[in-house]
Amino acid sequence: MKIGFTTLGCPGWDLDTICRRGREYGYDGVDFRGYLETLDVTTSPLFTTGVAEVRRKLGDAGLEVSGISSSIRVCEEARRTIALAGELGAANIRVFDESHRRDHRRRAGTQDPAASHQDREAATRSGSRLLGLI
Repeated sequence: MKIGFTTLGCPGWDLDTICRRGREYGYDGVDFRGYLETLDVTTSPLFTTGVAEVRRKLGDAGLEVSGISSSIRVCEEARRTIALAGELGAANIRVFDESHRRDHRRRAGTQDPAASHQDREAATRSGSRLLGLI
């Protein structure tokens, strides 16, 4: 069984620390849910122009990207997250539905843009799975 950790639990760790501690603590993978002060990793320069370096460093540390987690609220963020997951070889994309925090009276059947058929198809084409809303 492989085991991974999420960066949500280590918001102050830079990439070198993530790699070092991930290896030191015996993890196999990392689920990126934020990086340093940026919650949406798709807007961080490390994950836009530095993706090759991220993959190399993680690979050197023996870590996989087990997933990219996001609070996808708009379609543009969905597209960036799906593209990044594909570039990093992430098997999964987890989506956190934050609308329940704003409105506890959500109606059943409300369609979230992140769960759209188009986004699921795009995730599949990138080699990732778009997991259900959490």
